[in-house]
Amino acid sequence: MNRQVWRLRMKAKIKALVSLLIVLSISHALVQTAVAESESGEQAAQTVRFMSYNIRHGQGDDDKFDLNRTADVIKKSNAEIVGLQEVDNNWSARSEFLDEAKKLSELLGMEYAFIANLEQTAGNGQSEPRQYGTAVLSKYPIKDSRRHPLPKIEDSSEPRGLLEATIDVGGTDITVFNTHMSIIAGERVVQIKELAGIAGKKSGPVVFMGDFNAKPNTFEMRPLMRNYNEAFRGKNALTAPTSKPASQIDFILFNNDFELLSSEVLQTIASDHLPVTAQLRIKGKVTD
Repeated sequence: MNRQVWRLRMKAKIKALVSLLIVLSISHALVQTAVAESESGEQAAQTVRFMSYNIRHGQGDDDKFDLNRTADVIKKSNAEIVGLQEVDNNWSARSEFLDEAKKLSELLGMEYAFIANLEQTAGNGQSEPRQYGTAVLSKYPIKDSRRHPLPKIEDSSEPRGLLEATIDVGGTDITVFNTHMSIIAGERVVQIKELAGIAGKKSGPVVFMGDFNAKPNTFEMRPLMRNYNEAFRGKNALTAPTSKPASQIDFILFNNDFELLSSEVLQTIASDHLPVTAQLRIKGKVTD
């Protein structure tokens, strides 16, 4: 073999080796990227940050109405599913006749569901009925929602309801309940019994959020505290009133399909209640 032929063959072998190394390097990078994206997607699908917040129709502890401030509190919390209480829809000048759930969903880029627990005929110059109730905001698709009326024992009592929403979190349906209970202890007893009965028929991950107007150790809260996990059990989680918190009446509870990662009471004057958050992981969640 002459030297020139040998050199040509060596150059061909070197080129083939370099090409192989390039292909292997690109393949490795693609695999690593796919693994990282898969792990990131799985983690995002498995963990959800919840918030329960009595927003007092956007009126702060300083008595100023500012729904943008309410939205800012929610945004900064990084909450992905939010249960709101005391939400107005065309109610009065106190909230500028806004559809507050819709407005917050627009400000935050979230889906929403709203139920009216109080509804009155349209006021002067208004075409739509005046409504007041609860809402759920979600960064995940809301597949379905409905209102369950809650019982009362006095005709003069404010009507109360339970908002149920089915939310698709990365392919897993979770049931979210949001409510604002009566200020009368006897009514809370029958309302929580009704709520527990409705929730007991559900399978899969279940979360309760709301202003229960009751402390965690009260008689009426026993059906929930015994059968569900409370995000602040054993912690100092006083939520009302904002100026001098003395009671824990705002809750996030969940069934055993979730694992609690963290919980927090946020400090803000945007309402007369402090919002509570909980980071939960869906147990056994497997993504493709």
